Amino acid sequence: MVVFVLWAILAGCGSAAYRSPPESVPSDRLEGSGSLAVRVVGFDTRTGEVALALYDSAESFGARRDPVATARLPIESDTVIWRVVSGLVPGQYAVAAYHDADADGELDRAVAGWPTESYGFSNNARRIAGPPSFKAAAFSLEAGENQIEIRVR
Repeated sequence: MVVFVLWAILAGCGSAAYRSPPESVPSDRLEGSGSLAVRVVGFDTRTGEVALALYDSAESFGARRDPVATARLPIESDTVIWRVVSGLVPGQYAVAAYHDADADGELDRAVAGWPTESYGFSNNARRIAGPPSFKAAAFSLEAGENQIEIRVR
């Protein structure tokens, strides 16, 4: 059960039953003055894509539903930078990411349920069992330009 809960949080950006949507930001979420650049590092290989999802509440982060923005970006170097469009409302946000090494749109898992592809969260939040809380992964997005880094492992 604990393993299932950990991987359920990643459904916001990919899981065995989830296909990542194309990059998107709903227009009703673009009424603010903040922008965000997410730097993702720690890839084992330069193959595939990185899938990302940006959340603005504990409820959406915990349910893996209704992300503010999503993206799938090719891995062409040791670092991938996701520039989320400008106009984000300042507040608390969290990002979930995983390295979709085979670019199949799914977080690959072993028979026992743990991921075989690397993943990470904003603040590099981790727990031994299960996903981190929104509080652990949350960061403050201010007006103007904001940058964060996620290390996938």
